[in-house]
Amino acid sequence: MLNAVTQDSIEAAPLGEASAAPQLEAVEAPAAAEHEAVDVARIVDCGLRRRALVLGSLPPEGDDLDLVVRRPERVDAASTLAAHGFLKRGQRMSPRRRWIEQWARFRGASAFSVDLNPAERWSLPTVEVEALFDEGSPIEGMSHIVRPAPHHVLLLAARRLARHGGRVDSKRRRRIAGALAEDPDAWRIAHACAPMWGLERAMDLLEPAYSTDEPVPASPRARAFAELVSSGFGRWWAEVVARRVRSKIPRRTRVISISGLDGAGKSSQARALQETFDGLGVDVACEWMPLGHAPRHRAIRTLRKSVESILHLVGRLRGKSGTRGPQAAGEDGAFAPARRAVSPAKSLREQSELVTHAWAMVVAVHQGLQHRVAVLRHIGKGKVIIFDRYTLDASSQLRYFYGSNHEFRFQKRLVRLISPKPERSFL
Repeated sequence: MLNAVTQDSIEAAPLGEASAAPQLEAVEAPAAAEHEAVDVARIVDCGLRRRALVLGSLPPEGDDLDLVVRRPERVDAASTLAAHGFLKRGQRMSPRRRWIEQWARFRGASAFSVDLNPAERWSLPTVEVEALFDEGSPIEGMSHIVRPAPHHVLLLAARRLARHGGRVDSKRRRRIAGALAEDPDAWRIAHACAPMWGLERAMDLLEPAYSTDEPVPASPRARAFAELVSSGFGRWWAEVVARRVRSKIPRRTRVISISGLDGAGKSSQARALQETFDGLGVDVACEWMPLGHAPRHRAIRTLRKSVESILHLVGRLRGKSGTRGPQAAGEDGAFAPARRAVSPAKSLREQSELVTHAWAMVVAVHQGLQHRVAVLRHIGKGKVIIFDRYTLDASSQLRYFYGSNHEFRFQKRLVRLISPKPERSFL
């Protein structure tokens, strides 16, 4: 997708070699989701020693893989995924996953994720946890990954109804219909198991909610939730509260920069990366800030306008007027066309090395501050910030706009010092 380079190698690259830098590869079309789901499911299945339960859409329909696993199988699945190029989601990424351990593999311009849900999160008795896996329905081609038994589909739907209320959505309605078609006796078995799950009231609400498509009233839903908490779900709820408190701790913002020549595909790559992170449920923002771009921050905008006004005034006082009128008529009586108007400030910069370097320093400070302010807007949220153009692009544009015969070494160093250092840089 992109060629990764270290920040040091980017900063050390001579400007004259910019055209020789590795080019961004074309954004690849994502692999067919169904093929990816089946391949990954088989990989995980081979690494397991006991059963794992798949939630959500079953392979090959799903665009990710959502598994419930016991502790030993979670270790097995994690090591298998790591061996096949999957990366574990960091604990401080935003938003935080309080229970789910997420693994993702990046290919082309997309990523496929595997979510490992610990079975202990439901605070079920040991006998019910074992039954959840032992009674699971086999999936063709899989040895250890199974889908929930029909009555467990109903219990999981009731649990969600007790926690979130509302009505049974179309996706869960299809799952319930499939479970009842597979086992018409599923309602009776689910009601028999409901006391062990703390879901007696929730099961009583699920059946009419499924039949009528009406939302569950708040009062009965509150009683169903209270039963769920009192049955042992309270331990899970206490852990959720503790994790929410910990989630208020500020998290580091991560910066990714994409640099390259105009037309190289930086914006396409930035959009593809942003969409990939969105698909993984990661909070991400994309910033586009070429050199000279009007800053959003009022203080930075005021600084630049003030310096421009000073240069303009000095230029006029020195008599370097911007407009050069028509030239005298030639021998044939024709007038030469008037030259394009040049502002006094620009004319002054073109005729003074000192002013050129001073103005380039102002632009460098302005650009670095823009980068830093853009990151500060998301400080402490654990977001990923993607910059479409960054310090290398600013260094190149300094010479392009203000003279290729100048190195502007101090100004380029200034941009790098003020701008936040990226976690990853791509060229």
